[in-house]
Amino acid sequence: MRRCVNGGVELWATWQLLRYQYTIIMSNLPELPNNEEDKELDALIARIESKFEHKKKLAFWDMGKDINAHLKKKHRRSDYGTYMVQKMSAQLKIDKSSIYLSVRFFEAYPKIVETSLQLTWSHYVVLLTIPDLAARKQLEEQAISDHLSSRDLAKLIRSEKTHALPAPPTLSIERTAPFVYVAETVLGQTMVDLGFTLSANITAPSPITLEQHPHIHLGSTPHYTYKAVVIEVVDGDTFWAVLDLGFNMFSTQKLRLRGIDAPELNTPEGLNAKEYVQTQLRGCTFIAIKTYWRDKYDRYLADVLYDKDETNLATLVANGKFLNQELLDKGLAVKV
Repeated sequence: MRRCVNGGVELWATWQLLRYQYTIIMSNLPELPNNEEDKELDALIARIESKFEHKKKLAFWDMGKDINAHLKKKHRRSDYGTYMVQKMSAQLKIDKSSIYLSVRFFEAYPKIVETSLQLTWSHYVVLLTIPDLAARKQLEEQAISDHLSSRDLAKLIRSEKTHALPAPPTLSIERTAPFVYVAETVLGQTMVDLGFTLSANITAPSPITLEQHPHIHLGSTPHYTYKAVVIEVVDGDTFWAVLDLGFNMFSTQKLRLRGIDAPELNTPEGLNAKEYVQTQLRGCTFIAIKTYWRDKYDRYLADVLYDKDETNLATLVANGKFLNQELLDKGLAVKV
């Protein structure tokens, strides 16, 4: 980490020095009354600007390359990437989004020679919003042939919607009432299936009775919908939570969001997905979770409903925001 940060600091310091020197050079150039000489000067300025823009582009590409190699060097703890970006941002005095973009830039163009000398870093910041490789390449060629500025390129993309994506896939969700279970008779005992291989014995004279827990109901089909508190967000689609099963019974589970797959945590996209989930669930007194059977890693699949301002569980289940779908809508996960 130290080598990566120090290397980034040196690279960034070099770029800042070059930019400062460029400003001094431009501010000290005398005014020339001769039109021909003025044209020559404009051409000189354009060449210098092109060289400095290339240095800037190279600086970000090198930064992304170093960060990418650093993250892949060995196994990192799940929150290491976030910590690394925060530290680099503080030392380099640049915003975190630029650091994430530098990694995306390197991953999109693993060979710097694949980029065009005629396009600036600002052009590539715009182009990186295009997920389709062929569409991005076409826009690169158009920006070069039409001599588009980065601002003009952004306007082109917005106006013509050249990167129009299909509507995000939709997840169906059944918003079932919480605390609805099924009771079965096992060896003469009335057992309520609470999920997670847990059950409650309500056979008289058991101290556990439905009368003591009026919010719990028995039905023909279990809903497996619970009130829960998030204790840790692991990544964009996995988290730990404590679930209230009713009957004063609780279960701590590592859950996987149903129907979606977020990028790996050692990527900028993975970090963005995790930060989104953390931000959305931060401040929630509780959330609602509907669980399904376990995946291949023995994690129960879950739908998450939340609303920071809602204090009634039934209302939250009926009207809460559907986190799984939001991640799809934001392009932070894909449907599986």
